[in-house]
Amino acid sequence: MPINLSAKIHAHDVFFPAAAVYAALIVPLSVYALTSGKAWPVGLLGAGHGHEMIFGFVLALIAGYLLGSLSIKAILVIFLLWFFARIAWLFFPYSTVAAALSPLFALLLAWHTVPKFLAAKKWRNRSISPLLLILCLLPLVYAAMMRGLIPVHIWDMLTSGVILLALLMAFMGGRVIAPAAAGRFYQLGVNLETRVQPRLEGALILLIGVAAVLAFYPGTRDVAGFSLFCAGGVAAARLLRWRLWQCRPGMDLIGLGIGYAWLAAGLCLTGLALILDNQISTALHVITVGALGTLSINIMTRVGPRTGQRQTLRAMVRFSATALIALAVLMRIAAGISESAQVPFLWGSALCWSTAFLITAVWFPIRRQPGSTKP
Repeated sequence: MPINLSAKIHAHDVFFPAAAVYAALIVPLSVYALTSGKAWPVGLLGAGHGHEMIFGFVLALIAGYLLGSLSIKAILVIFLLWFFARIAWLFFPYSTVAAALSPLFALLLAWHTVPKFLAAKKWRNRSISPLLLILCLLPLVYAAMMRGLIPVHIWDMLTSGVILLALLMAFMGGRVIAPAAAGRFYQLGVNLETRVQPRLEGALILLIGVAAVLAFYPGTRDVAGFSLFCAGGVAAARLLRWRLWQCRPGMDLIGLGIGYAWLAAGLCLTGLALILDNQISTALHVITVGALGTLSINIMTRVGPRTGQRQTLRAMVRFSATALIALAVLMRIAAGISESAQVPFLWGSALCWSTAFLITAVWFPIRRQPGSTKP
């Protein structure tokens, strides 16, 4: 039976499972490239690990979350561009093909997603447009920096990229948690007044945005650190004001709350590292492993039926994956502290992360089995 390429399909049906599988593969491969001495895959050496986490995994998540329903043909074109960009980068990172495909995918993603926020009435919502645009332009900037066309260190750019990612998580995470918590309180006959908390959300946008710019320059990193530390405090206050513990939260809210807590902690730790001029890799991994891992899994698994056995299975997936990500964070922190046991801790962290995302990837075909309903 021929496929109708003009028929609509939701992007999360393609990009969420692809992102989960890629996340499960890329981290242990990165540890192998770092520790084996074989320099393979070459694209994951040095800053390549950060490149693929942000421009491979994260942009796939954004595609699944924001592209919405498009024709099968459009989704197929975007997905294949993403897929071949990943292959090209992993094995031929210095090639012209790799330098072209990853930016092309990101620019196409920006074309479809950035305009969606431009028409927003509130500045806080409109601010997501330039944030998404910058994130989608970073692969092009990275390619130019690799060729010496832009005089900025790649690690500085990736640090700012992670900070911008933290801003996106602070915004999107809040927009998911607030209505979910309000709905749970409503079921209990209680009105949750502190929902989006626009003043705190605005403060997060300004504080993290300023830090992302200032982190580029060595002379202003202490100011960037102070801004990030304050942002972490604001994020923690926002989370506490949702009072998730009082609304009989299911595993969906528990997981989202834990992810937001990792985000607050990661912002504070990264801020302190910048203020004290310490090595910031461990602190950044609290954001990229703890916050990104937990929030992405709990948001991806919102797709699917919300009643019956599938709901119970979803809760089990979320609980297992959230716990495994927590172990991954703790072991990654231990790897940054203990030089003698660094490699075992790195492998332990990678295996916990990969298992969490493999469990998540299994959810997508299961939710489509007979007896489930369409999302």
